[in-house]
Amino acid sequence: MDAVFVFGTQSKTKLFEAVKANVDFKLVILKKDRKRPELDTQIFQDILSQINATDDMKIGSVMDEPQAGDFHKTWVRLAQEQAVLVPVSQFISELLVVKNISEQKYIKTAVSITCTILKNFLVKKIEDIIDKEKEVAHDKIASMCEDFFQDATKISSKLDASVVDSCYMPIIQSGGKYDLKRFAENHTDTLDFGTIIVSLGGRYKQYCSDISRTYFVNPTKEQEDTYEILLSAFNAAVAAIKPGVELCSVYNAAVETIKAENPLLVPHFLEDCGSSIGVEFSDNLYTFSKDNHKVIRQGMTFDVRLGFHKLPKDGSTVYSILIADTVLVLDSSAEVLSGKCTKKLDDISYELDNEPAPVKKKPASKLEKLEVAETQGFSLRKREVLHTLEVGGRSVRKTAAREMMATAQSSESKRMDHQKQLEEEMVRQAKRALKQKKKGGSDEKEEKKKKFISYAGPHEFPAEAQRDKFFIDTARESVLLPIYGQLVPFHISTIKTVTKNDDNLRINFKLPEGQQAENQKDFMDPKATFVKEMTFRITNTNDINLYLRRIAELKKRVQQRETEMNQKMSLKTQPALIQTKQGRIPRLAHLNIRPNISGNRQTTGVLEAHTNGLRFVSKLGNVDIIYNNIKHCFFQPADNSLIIVLHFHLHNDIMVGKRKIRDIQFYTEVMEASQAVGGSNRRQSRWGDAEEIEDEQRERELKAKLNQDFKTFVKKLEELPEANLEFDMPYKELGFWGVPSCNNILLQPTVHCLVNVIEYPPFVMTLNEVQIAYFERVQFSLSTFDLVFIFKDWEQKEVHLNAIPSTSLESIKDWLDSCNIKYYQGKTNINWKQALGRIKVNPQKFWDEGGWAVLDEEDEEEEESGDAVRSDEYNPSSSDEDDYAVKEDSSDASSAASSDDDGSDDDDEEEEEEEEDGLDWDQLETRAEKDDRKQAQKRKVTGGGYDSDEEGQRRRDGGAPGRAGRGRSGQARPATAGRGGPAGRGRAPASRPSLEVRGGKPPAKRGRL
Repeated sequence: MDAVFVFGTQSKTKLFEAVKANVDFKLVILKKDRKRPELDTQIFQDILSQINATDDMKIGSVMDEPQAGDFHKTWVRLAQEQAVLVPVSQFISELLVVKNISEQKYIKTAVSITCTILKNFLVKKIEDIIDKEKEVAHDKIASMCEDFFQDATKISSKLDASVVDSCYMPIIQSGGKYDLKRFAENHTDTLDFGTIIVSLGGRYKQYCSDISRTYFVNPTKEQEDTYEILLSAFNAAVAAIKPGVELCSVYNAAVETIKAENPLLVPHFLEDCGSSIGVEFSDNLYTFSKDNHKVIRQGMTFDVRLGFHKLPKDGSTVYSILIADTVLVLDSSAEVLSGKCTKKLDDISYELDNEPAPVKKKPASKLEKLEVAETQGFSLRKREVLHTLEVGGRSVRKTAAREMMATAQSSESKRMDHQKQLEEEMVRQAKRALKQKKKGGSDEKEEKKKKFISYAGPHEFPAEAQRDKFFIDTARESVLLPIYGQLVPFHISTIKTVTKNDDNLRINFKLPEGQQAENQKDFMDPKATFVKEMTFRITNTNDINLYLRRIAELKKRVQQRETEMNQKMSLKTQPALIQTKQGRIPRLAHLNIRPNISGNRQTTGVLEAHTNGLRFVSKLGNVDIIYNNIKHCFFQPADNSLIIVLHFHLHNDIMVGKRKIRDIQFYTEVMEASQAVGGSNRRQSRWGDAEEIEDEQRERELKAKLNQDFKTFVKKLEELPEANLEFDMPYKELGFWGVPSCNNILLQPTVHCLVNVIEYPPFVMTLNEVQIAYFERVQFSLSTFDLVFIFKDWEQKEVHLNAIPSTSLESIKDWLDSCNIKYYQGKTNINWKQALGRIKVNPQKFWDEGGWAVLDEEDEEEEESGDAVRSDEYNPSSSDEDDYAVKEDSSDASSAASSDDDGSDDDDEEEEEEEEDGLDWDQLETRAEKDDRKQAQKRKVTGGGYDSDEEGQRRRDGGAPGRAGRGRSGQARPATAGRGGPAGRGRAPASRPSLEVRGGKPPAKRGRL
């Protein structure tokens, strides 16, 4: 290649200037002068003259469709006069049609941006126009929608506006004028309240997305049926998109569905069902048409676009229907990336009631005023009770799904519907995975069992070993024990524990206990005969202590060596780091690393970005991280913390020092912790001093500078083509407190994970690996609950998050549902190790019986049992009440009143009798003696009279001194039954008079009501 010529506007040529210094060919950049278009012809002539010098007058052209504008027309005219234009779109399409992981992420982000604008702005804007009967033109609505793409900060403050754009001007159509082409023009007519078609597409880092929806206002039965047919055809087309399938098969699947439902609609169907989408909005070479036999491959992305054009309505008007979504091809199916923008009939239809809402005359109360403003009606479709909003002389009545989204109760119903869909999809995927596993066979490899040989024979025994004494051979890692005058060697790995008891030294050996495989993997023959323990009597105490210490030291050293060897054996070999020797290397200095390279000593160094990885350079050694080994990376700025963190979660473990780790982070402290907590002597001065204000200003400037340095380094890493990294930032507003291990930390979600990278050790959990989430201890009486995550790989240990505040329950459910994670909840904790062990025995049976749906059944059983208990609470019958009835005459009542006034001790005696029901005379006498001794002791301490403890206790019980057990009114406190007393939960418990014992044995103790 001799040279590359770039001729365009300043914004386009700026992209090529950034890479001009890094290319090994001549790159000529020519900028277009908009004020002098006559110069374009001369520049084109110069370019063609240099092409003529190569004696090759074939010029590749990627423009399959004619472009508007004099700039393009001038180039085509001159090129056709002096050269031959060869179309090269097909070759470029073949290179770009399959998207890698990074490209898929960009398309997913573009889809997310488009969905957000559609749901949060465009739909609400149309609803507002309909509700208030505004007259707004189609092009004005489209222009307002376009503003969100031009200023991405309106969508999210975290979006970079320079990489967000629209693929085309949003299209709004209604009123019988419909054009279902991809690039239609907006009319200047006002929005019609009939059939409304909206289309918009967002672009993120040059990758496109597309969404189209049709909304109905007062749809007829025929329109509803037609839309349902189109929706069925759309689902059939998406189901047909699989790797290895021809593009024409997708089109035929949609057409066959329409023919089966209503053949008269086939002539109104579009000529194709969409095309490939990516950097180019529409690739005509990969179109779902009846004659296209190209094959679908995994990683492709498509704009699936189905519609009916010019459908008759009421014999006089016409309407059209259009549905479009962005779809990603997976290994065996297709995923609708824009599925969050619902297209169910209940969600896209509205109903207008032209009859005026009934108005009450002279509403007498606030309740009546509320009834006037918000009356009740019935949906014509499902006849569900809905609210009707009064607008002018008519009321706008939304459909069931729209009304449900407006209330918390209805959002819960929608969330549960989504959870049910997630459960069904989870079961289908699990069954499919089991079927593929059976076809492919088991991948498990039998582990090689280690064979420990201390000595080949007695001739290798150490010469210094004596027949009647212990000998610990550290070189052979063995212990020689004297047995009947002979030394018998035992490898240190066979010894479990060594204990001392007086003059006895007891040695316990390892045994293959149980039938589980993990308990037998270290034994060559688990069915052999084993020695369980040996006890030796040694009279010399010094010898016992010496043997005990040496065996413990040898055992510890061998275990440590085995642990390090196992860690190194489990490590996967990584490619060597290729250092960048030319150009400026992105660096970030004065960083600390966690974990430390050498023990507890803090390690400071420089982080460098090279060709295929990162290198941390320090005096204690270097640490290399290869880009391909990075699974997730996070950037945590110092907003409300003392440190700024770059955290890397790896696919495979690496060695840092002598430890095997999977999470590594680099951080810098914004200010010393001692200053943040205690402060210096200067900080201890009074508030408002000039020096203190200067210190705070200096800290703010330092924090801002460090945040900017880290942000610049992160941006450079993301721009490296070899790195293929995208840093996540935690969402603080979605964070919640929990205890994953021993500390209560703030857990914050990111796009792909749930993390806490400030505290150490860090917590990182990948959401895509989670199968279900289970809420434990969810009860109204508890202020906290637990959350357990079960992974798709059942061999991976579950994650427990304990002591989460109950106030975070609903927000966590919403977050899990938005991440497409199925969750369950219950009132008790589950032994997950035991439960997963039972499931692994027969996973096929587990999924055939509904999988994790059993957790929902158990929760329902708990609720039913709780209701049964509450319904069976004891209600005393008339006979029971007679048993407890006590007749009071006027003399008893007057004596009680006088005793209250006098402050006598009669009430104390009655209360004691009430508390002593059910005790025999010996027990009562023993208790009385004990109380007498207590009172005597208190009198000695207090000097007589009431003691403060006793009086305080009586006052806490609600009565005056000398009236224990009574309320303020002097009446006896009622006893309660169960949770809510005999009257049931939530009611005031019935009072029970105390039973008075006149003589003889006390009555048998009855159950409390």
